[in-house]
Amino acid sequence: MAAKITENETYETIEELKAKAGTTDAVFLGAKMAQGWKTGKKVTEKEYKDAVAAFNNAPIDGRTV
Repeated sequence: MAAKITENETYETIEELKAKAGTTDAVFLGAKMAQGWKTGKKVTEKEYKDAVAAFNNAPIDGRTV
């Protein structure tokens, strides 16, 4: 269930955003671990998309760029 915080930002659980964006399980779990998010964490859609993009663009060997 989405919780409206301000007029411009709506926070939803990461699981809701996963379903909305069609994120695969592997990418979702990787982004979740990389961000240190726990199940049920509420973030904005922009925060979620940024986290998924950061995970997808990260080097496979774990080094920082």
